[in-house]
Amino acid sequence: MVDAAIRHGLLYRAKLPAGTPGIAYENTHAPFTLFPTLFPQALFEQAAQLQPLQQQLLLNQARDSEWFASVLDPMVATDPFTSRLYALWKACYVAATPKQTTAFGIFRSDYLLQDAAGGGAKIHDLATWQAALPRLSLHQVEFNTIAASFANLSERVGRVHDYLRQLMPSIPACRPALSHVGAPPRQDVTRAVADGFAEAHRRYGVPQAVVLMVVQPNERNAFDQRYTEHEVLARHGIQTLRATLADVARSATLVGPEDRLMVPDTLADGAMKEVAIVYFRAGYAPTDYPTEAEWEARRRIEQSYAITCPNLGYHLLGSKKFQQVLAMPGVLERFLDDPATEAAAVRACFAGLYPLDDTAAGQAAFEAACTQPERYVLKPSREGGGNNLYGEAMVDFLRSASPEVRASYILMDLIQAPHLRNVVVRDGRWTRADVVSELGVYGYTIAEQGRLVKNEVCGYLMRTKTSDAQEGGVAAGYAFLDTPCFVPLRTL
Repeated sequence: MVDAAIRHGLLYRAKLPAGTPGIAYENTHAPFTLFPTLFPQALFEQAAQLQPLQQQLLLNQARDSEWFASVLDPMVATDPFTSRLYALWKACYVAATPKQTTAFGIFRSDYLLQDAAGGGAKIHDLATWQAALPRLSLHQVEFNTIAASFANLSERVGRVHDYLRQLMPSIPACRPALSHVGAPPRQDVTRAVADGFAEAHRRYGVPQAVVLMVVQPNERNAFDQRYTEHEVLARHGIQTLRATLADVARSATLVGPEDRLMVPDTLADGAMKEVAIVYFRAGYAPTDYPTEAEWEARRRIEQSYAITCPNLGYHLLGSKKFQQVLAMPGVLERFLDDPATEAAAVRACFAGLYPLDDTAAGQAAFEAACTQPERYVLKPSREGGGNNLYGEAMVDFLRSASPEVRASYILMDLIQAPHLRNVVVRDGRWTRADVVSELGVYGYTIAEQGRLVKNEVCGYLMRTKTSDAQEGGVAAGYAFLDTPCFVPLRTL
């Protein structure tokens, strides 16, 4: 099974123990599930149908600078990282006229199944699954606006599952589990995303210009990134260069009255290449800015004529605070073309979201979290995984934090997901476990002067974690790449 994962390109860089001589990482298989995990087909299709609407909603928010400021201004005093990004946005997009009018974004909206009967229901057989289906609904976890990763590996885990589905009936022990398993839903997300890059590149208007992918030092998820890089070159003849923010600070320059971004191509003896698109696969966490040099690199990029994916406005709209404010009565309707129908469709997938400010609603949420912590999760306005607080750790933090610091967080109902059964594989070892699955839907948009010209759905990501894991990131070490199974499994 591990050989199958590697042969189909399901690759990742595993960190070696400290003190290992030579390189710090080795190439291995990404964590994956042995079988597809049950997921209701109707809810899968609902998530896909919502994606263009979610993307239109983001664009409409981005066009309203007054709204934008009203959400972020209260966070300035208590969230230094968001405050720094917000100040840079005001400098580059409000105080100055943006040089680039094309906006390109790649997004992923993540969902969990909500079980109306409460969380933790064990679904290990066909009869229990069929009985549970009417109770299940789709609840949104978050909307990712920067560095939405694992699209390419998601496509490849589907190939692995399809191969194993064909192979395993010849293994007697696997026949009962596989007798109802169909092929995973087909997707071609690698091609779709590459076509988005090509369209944005065409609108930039310089055929020989390159894509600059901004990455973290010693990037472990490099293969997922490389598949995009290779597809953009193979399908469209567009070269991609890779650089950290520190590299950009050292070597990138702005040229001419339009501030064209130029970077060296190390494969061409350092010849300077014009950048059409800057694709951020880093820059979303405070740890990506260890010195002022990285902040200067971000400023230089945002100030340039290059198309940024995402731009700073889109990046900031991924803040959990925007998610919470959108859930307030009447707010969604402000940003949708058909408020009655569209707002109802989007709101139907919201979990309970609450402020923690000094309003009556904020005080009520604070008291609820402290008295019934098992019902909630505390979220900061930050990407990258591993930052949420649960249970007594959440209560301790809330009681010790100042009112101003509390106000920079949001409180969310803990989604009550059912527990299914699967076999998870990491580092060549497998474990049978109760699991919870999270569905993500990818899409991209291209806008010209605030007008949406492309609004596409690209594919999906299924991440499955063991039921005792609170976080859900693959890169963070919690989750396994998976695909949805629409045709019921027999008992695993």
